[in-house]
Amino acid sequence: MIRTHELCIGHTNTLARLGNLTFENGEFIGIIGKNGIGKTTLLKTLAGLLPPVDGSFFIGETRNDKIKWTEMSRQTAMLLTDEIAVRHISVWQMAAYGRYPYHDNSCHFTEKDKLIIDNAVRAMGMAELSDTPFDCLSDGEKQKTLIAKTIAQDTENILLDEPTSHLDLPSKIKTLIFLKEWARKNKKCVIFSIHETELAFQTADKILFLHNGKATFGTAHDIAACDDFKRDFLDENITFNLENMKFDIHWPQ
Repeated sequence: MIRTHELCIGHTNTLARLGNLTFENGEFIGIIGKNGIGKTTLLKTLAGLLPPVDGSFFIGETRNDKIKWTEMSRQTAMLLTDEIAVRHISVWQMAAYGRYPYHDNSCHFTEKDKLIIDNAVRAMGMAELSDTPFDCLSDGEKQKTLIAKTIAQDTENILLDEPTSHLDLPSKIKTLIFLKEWARKNKKCVIFSIHETELAFQTADKILFLHNGKATFGTAHDIAACDDFKRDFLDENITFNLENMKFDIHWPQ
């Protein structure tokens, strides 16, 4: 579980005010908003990679400034969009990096570690490519491998920055369905940012909508019906159907 307390995020100046929010275990939470609104900044803040501009957040009952980095890596896993340039590392070895927070530099994996890694690679459909060098994969296969690494870290909180990037549409949908079921089954708090707003609305338990320096948190229907969403996403050419949670395009006459 992650709780925010009067949290403000940004780099030097405040980019968005979160206020007081609670993200529960077992929830699959999507972050949406226009480009540059603070989605990645929020995830990096909750992962401890950026300090809050103001306020704080709690991992369980521990405030962020009281959590040691080694402990944070055992409680919260983060998938970034940064390109990873490595050579001579297989898919399985890349996924295995998720187990490093639990070992010293020797990284002598236990049978439990190996099973967790195997299951993560298999869950992302990469088992047949397990021995393939990571740098020989397509962008979509690399993305699946990195999600497997994040799953293998087996933390209570999972933060995913655009986990569906580089994936084809069927893979996007299958990945989101898997992550939602996995969060619910294993009581994980999974928070993900995404540009495919329709997919967020159709899969997430709750939506965190960042807009104009503020945050609105609620169900997909709540967010889609609010005026701020209409202002940021809709115009004379784009409307939103609340029944099927899809955008409708209206061509100019």
